[in-house]
Amino acid sequence: MSRNATGMFRVTREQAEGQKIREPSAAWIERRPPPRRGWREDDSAGGYAYSPPPRRAERSRSTVNDPSAAPVPSFVDEWLRALGVAATEAQRAALAGYLGRLLEANRAMNLTAVREPESAWRAHVIDSLTLAPGLGDLPAGARLADVGSGGGAPGIPLAIVRPDIAVTLFEATGKKACFLDSCARALGLGNVRVVAERSETAGRDPAHREAFDVVACRALGRMPVLLELTLPLARVGGAVWAMKGPEVERELEAAADAIDALGGGEVEVFDAYPEGFDIHTTIVVVAKAGRTPRGYPRRPGEPKRAPL
Repeated sequence: MSRNATGMFRVTREQAEGQKIREPSAAWIERRPPPRRGWREDDSAGGYAYSPPPRRAERSRSTVNDPSAAPVPSFVDEWLRALGVAATEAQRAALAGYLGRLLEANRAMNLTAVREPESAWRAHVIDSLTLAPGLGDLPAGARLADVGSGGGAPGIPLAIVRPDIAVTLFEATGKKACFLDSCARALGLGNVRVVAERSETAGRDPAHREAFDVVACRALGRMPVLLELTLPLARVGGAVWAMKGPEVERELEAAADAIDALGGGEVEVFDAYPEGFDIHTTIVVVAKAGRTPRGYPRRPGEPKRAPL
């Protein structure tokens, strides 16, 4: 591990996979999407209440014969092995079921610009699972947040291969949040919860503020904006894991003030893919070193309008 000219630590993928993350915080509190059939306002719950049919949280439903499942391309097993992701047959089937539902729902709403199944495997499933090896030491019962989840990446693929951790998907758009909830139920993912709320609002909610061991995000914006939307959700001792492009170091130079203001600490940057892949995704890990001041995050829209 070496420090570069910007003061960041640059680490190899192998070094990153050896990182340790502390024990998880208390159990999560669930928020639900805006009212639809079966939902009702409940002030005592701080949002909306719903009584769904019971889930079998201990295992994912097999989707081997799932008519919604996307075909599994021949390269998937090879790429997962190259990444160091050990997925069972049932987990691979669940990943196919997720992707099939994503592409089907995308016909009616804008969830992804990638519509061809093989490309979608690369862009949504494989790319999401590049985070999995680095989270290998995250203990059972830990809490992971996916901020700006959209179509469910990286949160749903991570929840499938790590059924022992609790994954909360934050998505402000009601239609997308409803898709995420229905997809998680269809796949039997009892470790997934959906929060239909803006991240600026969630970051001020005691149920979510500084409550997560890992806060993950993808395509959430430039680093100064991204950090104000994510660091308030991470507990002290936890971290933000952001998936970015190859020019991220330039963004991080502009984010130094935001890191200091929000309680961030050491920054590490490493390649998401091992050698041999012609894909230049990078993963930025920002440690949460101190409490986020009460003034952050600012009101909705302000982080993007006037970045720190």
